[in-house]
Amino acid sequence: MPEPDTASDQPGPRVVPARDPWLTDPLAALDLASPLALRLFGYDRRFHPTPHGDVHVLSARGSGDLPPLVVIHGLGSSGADYAWAFGPFRRACSALILPDLYGHGASVAPVGELASLREAQLDALAALVPDEAILLGNSLGGVVATQLYPRVRDRVRAMVLVSPGGAPMDDVELAGFLAGFELSGPGRAQAFVARFLGRPAAWAGPYAWGVRQRMTRPTIRRFVEGIRSEDLLTSADLARIECPVMLYWGQADRVIPASARDWWFANLPQATTHTPARMGHAPFLDDPREFSLPILAYLRSCAFYLASR
Repeated sequence: MPEPDTASDQPGPRVVPARDPWLTDPLAALDLASPLALRLFGYDRRFHPTPHGDVHVLSARGSGDLPPLVVIHGLGSSGADYAWAFGPFRRACSALILPDLYGHGASVAPVGELASLREAQLDALAALVPDEAILLGNSLGGVVATQLYPRVRDRVRAMVLVSPGGAPMDDVELAGFLAGFELSGPGRAQAFVARFLGRPAAWAGPYAWGVRQRMTRPTIRRFVEGIRSEDLLTSADLARIECPVMLYWGQADRVIPASARDWWFANLPQATTHTPARMGHAPFLDDPREFSLPILAYLRSCAFYLASR
């Protein structure tokens, strides 16, 4: 597994902190503590330099024989969030690699044109992908994994896309979709979480508070407000995917429109699909073990392909 470079002390482009001051962002302390606590469970915490600042990455050795799993998180989340629920994957794969996207977790939140930031972000992620790897992207992470694939196609043995975003929309459709991520009040946050989770959860109330704290951060709002229809994926992007791929889409996901789901299924016909009931937009929150079982079974069914590449 390549080791991310140590952050450089050389001056670079202006950046802003990935978090707001703790007094206005009470979740920031918990977000800071989470990757530190994961060190107790065998995770290393490193920083990879980019032209716009450092990208934070967590990594841990696994105990399985599947290739290393690179996990790309969703909007407003971080690699640490996935680490807590991805124990089954760590036991099945030889390593877990969990980077934080720009403006998320402990990664820098650079200021600049979206296109140039996207290219730098993809370059940084490509440097973190080992010689043999599996990519797993959830929501926004599914978009990023799809955009990343052409850079690392020779190293990727399989992909898993979990409720990926990025399906084409016109300006009106996109505006309506992005409006669902505007969580200015507690009621909107609770309604969002109800669409997000696949089944009732006792912790949904506190979780909605945390989601609201993250989604209202200025860095996240700037990102959401900067998305344009031309930034979305095309059928040509999906046609470039040549490795085995699974599309995992919980039937209880009410965040991504059904039309977007149908576009993914139609434009990735070679994919193995899994559409479980009572699973939502981030199904590892609904049931980590139930989420992992079909994915790991699929990856093991690709074992001959994975071993022969």
